[in-house]
Amino acid sequence: SPDPTSAAIPAQTLQCPVCHSPMEPDDEACSVCTQVVETPPTTRTLLRLWRFAHPYRWQLLLGFVLMLASTAATLVP
Repeated sequence: SPDPTSAAIPAQTLQCPVCHSPMEPDDEACSVCTQVVETPPTTRTLLRLWRFAHPYRWQLLLGFVLMLASTAATLVP
């Protein structure tokens, strides 16, 4: 009997979000409908950005609060 731990792991199959045809993992566009498949940005990118912005966190917070206050002020009739 075959060992269950040595069973081949099936390759991850991707599908086109428009026509649902199978795609290779390294394809950037669907070969059937030519729809370009975009990958969403990862959280890792935001964490790297935060590493560079961390020394300026108080200035960023002040800018965000001022932006919210100015937006709220423009909404007042």
